[in-house]
Amino acid sequence: AERPELERAIEAVCGREGAIDTAIEQYLTSSFGVTVDFDLEDALERLLADGLVKLFPVLASHIAR
Repeated sequence: AERPELERAIEAVCGREGAIDTAIEQYLTSSFGVTVDFDLEDALERLLADGLVKLFPVLASHIAR
């Protein structure tokens, strides 16, 4: 499902989704010795769907700029 607000949130946080994906993958490899293909957009969509993460109006208005 397309979630433009989620994509804008990712861009607002780091400028590029891939940078966060890579950082998380490297952390998991160095900390736990596991190799994963982490997908930030999928992870955030799941957290939002489960109600564990919310986009607050302040962030949403910042993203819309």
